[in-house]
Amino acid sequence: MIEIEALTKSYDGRPVVDGVTARFARGTLTAIVGSSGSGKTTLLRMINRLVEPTSGRVLIDGKDVSRIPEVPLRQGIGYVIQGYGLFPHWTAARNIGVVPTLLGWPKAQIVARTAELLRMLQLDPAEIGPRYPHQLSGGQAQRIGVARALAARPELLLMDEPFGALDPLIRRQAQRDLARIRRQSGTTIVLVTHDMNEALYLGDAIAVMRGGRFEQFDTPDRIIRAPATPFVADLVGETGRALRLLALHPVGPLVGAGEAGGVPVDDTASLSDALAEMIWTGRDRLPVADAQGRHLGIVTRDDILAAGRE
Repeated sequence: MIEIEALTKSYDGRPVVDGVTARFARGTLTAIVGSSGSGKTTLLRMINRLVEPTSGRVLIDGKDVSRIPEVPLRQGIGYVIQGYGLFPHWTAARNIGVVPTLLGWPKAQIVARTAELLRMLQLDPAEIGPRYPHQLSGGQAQRIGVARALAARPELLLMDEPFGALDPLIRRQAQRDLARIRRQSGTTIVLVTHDMNEALYLGDAIAVMRGGRFEQFDTPDRIIRAPATPFVADLVGETGRALRLLALHPVGPLVGAGEAGGVPVDDTASLSDALAEMIWTGRDRLPVADAQGRHLGIVTRDDILAAGRE
């Protein structure tokens, strides 16, 4: 668990982060969203002491980070930035293995962990591992940056606008990769973004930041249904609110008995994706299957529309 207590950072007497207090639960992804200059990156960088607070403190699992030496603190925290920060004269594999190497892992263990992470991120170790950063696409470089941050199995991962430079299609796939990795690893993630859609898609909790403070710290569902301030409401937007709610919830809980034709939708798919499939194919019900392809039942358009009105 990350605990932030009255955390403040001032420059020339002006607070950039102003008395923020919050708790980020273990194993969750918290998205900090806000416009440029809101203080979100400064807040993130105080967690791993890249920025020292003016006052207040950060605790990780009850330990005050100011009392932890900087090097071991940062070695235990994964950190991903928008520019990826890869060493240009090192191969992708060597970039991934840099922290385990510093920690003294055996070479064979580093090689195995590197290959494991590349496969987890849907990259071929034999093909991508020997490449240098300039030989990678933007999406591949982004994945290598994530793999490097995860290499030493940190319990905490900090991400500062990691997908901002990617085109929309690659960005969406990168978001899916991150969601899948978190489910598999249980890593606690704090993600800074200016994109509310990204925050809603990825976050278990969302902190909306403005002027160095949290205007609302809540679940995605509550952020959409009950924005606490006009600023939060503007970020969420009035149009498409029902569809955003549907995007937060999977098909599984709405599955009922019955049969329907066509290709089944996965029970983990979002209700908005299921509704889009219905609109596209002109159907009012879809068969639903689990990850093993077993038929579970059907989901109907009426049930999805009712869920969007709740």
